[in-house]
Amino acid sequence: NEENNMSENLYKTETIEILAAMASGANQKLIIHTASGVYYGNLLTQDNLDDFTVASVFHQVFPKHRKSQIEPESPKAIWLANVTFVSNNTKTTAPTICIFIDQIAAVTIGDFE
Repeated sequence: NEENNMSENLYKTETIEILAAMASGANQKLIIHTASGVYYGNLLTQDNLDDFTVASVFHQVFPKHRKSQIEPESPKAIWLANVTFVSNNTKTTAPTICIFIDQIAAVTIGDFE
């Protein structure tokens, strides 16, 4: 049901934002579990967006090309910075990554090392 998906997306986003604030205060990272693997990183917000070129450019260009409707009550994705992705014992790093909300199975905070 579309209404449940909207509510679930907003709940996930709000939970991630609260955990991100807790992680930042504790000098830790978000740990996001998806079916494809685990992401470790810091949540990008409007406040720190300019620090990361790919995400910054995306957020400047996307509104000009966007065809989908903006639905604040149903966020579709989050951006992480300083990312480590682990899958099948392989570790990959990236300056930023976009994760679609519907792919997130679980989230917590902690240290990767």
